[in-house]
Amino acid sequence: MTYRPVQNYRGNEADLPQLMAGEIGVTTDTRKLFFGAGGNQEVARVGYVPTMTTADIDYYVAPDGSDETGDGSETKPFKMIQHALDLIPDIIKHNVTINLAPGATFSESIILAYKFGGGITIKSSDKSTINGSGLFRRIISNLILENLDFVLQETITDHGVLSFGGCSTIGVLNTTVNGNEKDITAFYFAGGSHGEVSTSSSALNCKHVIFCTGQSSIFVYDMGPGSGNTGTGLVAQNGIIYKGASGFPSAETAESQSLGGQIFN
Repeated sequence: MTYRPVQNYRGNEADLPQLMAGEIGVTTDTRKLFFGAGGNQEVARVGYVPTMTTADIDYYVAPDGSDETGDGSETKPFKMIQHALDLIPDIIKHNVTINLAPGATFSESIILAYKFGGGITIKSSDKSTINGSGLFRRIISNLILENLDFVLQETITDHGVLSFGGCSTIGVLNTTVNGNEKDITAFYFAGGSHGEVSTSSSALNCKHVIFCTGQSSIFVYDMGPGSGNTGTGLVAQNGIIYKGASGFPSAETAESQSLGGQIFN
């Protein structure tokens, strides 16, 4: 068996004919990687080229900003939080901070997934309100949510107003969730997620406050009591909740353990 040396080219999809002629790879400026196989494939395969940080990143977001003409700076902020999140590279060797305009209100739900390394912080210097939910999946980074208010507007299919799945290190600090009486959990942790909910974080008008499952482990302390929660404050279902000295959420039932889940004082 003989092997051909790997050759790399920059270009775009217009370069696909040369792949069919025998070239090995073309990396494009649109973050796609096209693979050829020495003319042995009828159709070249398309893959994904991960992106990586080269320095710390600070993005600013404000309701009067623009995703078209803004550059994410403090003087030319973006308009949508999701737009800033979509620009975060896949591999993070530094810290990425999404700075929300203090006291501002954003009407959107946000999703962040598949990030590795470094730190990601979404914060406001003075409580900002997000009229929507947050879904965080497969984030192997130090993820922090700080000084935020999430207010659920519509019924959603996610397990929680804030849902974390497969996230390695989470810090929910001084963040309030209002479920608007929609029979939903405030903070939902699954898929082996680990982290803490603390620093006056609280839940209003939800069913359960903290639901820990899927072999996740969460440290809870110094929370605000919240109000209007009709279910259980702390639910450990095949997960572990560690309680600090004080500061736990209020609900009709204080806590429950099932399917091997445990709550430790």
